[in-house]
Amino acid sequence: MNTHLLLMMLGLLVVAGCGRKQDWDEEVVVRVFKPKGVDVGTVTVTATQEGKTETVTLDGFGDCDANRVRVIPKQGSGSTLTLTASASAGGLSPVTRSIKPPTEQVDLVLGTSATLEPAGRCTPAILDSGPPKKATGEPCTGDDQCQGGTCVTQMQDLSTVSSFTGGYCSQDCSASGTPCGTQQSCKASTDGNGNTIGEYCIGTCVTTGDCRAGYDCSPGNLCWPR
Repeated sequence: MNTHLLLMMLGLLVVAGCGRKQDWDEEVVVRVFKPKGVDVGTVTVTATQEGKTETVTLDGFGDCDANRVRVIPKQGSGSTLTLTASASAGGLSPVTRSIKPPTEQVDLVLGTSATLEPAGRCTPAILDSGPPKKATGEPCTGDDQCQGGTCVTQMQDLSTVSSFTGGYCSQDCSASGTPCGTQQSCKASTDGNGNTIGEYCIGTCVTTGDCRAGYDCSPGNLCWPR
């Protein structure tokens, strides 16, 4: 039997598992999938609405109940609900979707494998409405191309501006964002007065060979544009 965990904060509710459906009109069922055979460690689902965040840990991927959580958004607000699935292992970047309730079901797919777990009737009929989302560090021209939801084109360190050639898929890792995955580090972009204007995940490295073309391994061990 699945463990049912109930969390509540100012109208935002997250319930682990798919037990008896409650009588809330805007319930969202979130299904999480992973590449078959990949050890992803602990997987958590985070729900954020109107600046309030709740997180729940999945039971696993053994059956159609274990990979699901029920989310009860703040009722009647019409504000955006952001859902993120993150794995503690496996080198998979977090996947994020933002929706406007009411939405009955949302699928969050970790990685881009065509063979997913759990399988069978759990597997989403359509993994994505477009090309696979790109991982941190891959080139991009728009936020919607990236798994982390952010395409970085430049970052600033006081008066020094670095242009990210070809775009750089990333994600917000500020206090209100999502922590970076493995082999990534959170890097702040600051204005001329030293004020933080954004924080983004950047790939880490040991040598320049660890970075894509046009990027070098900086003294701070980050893949940085030349």
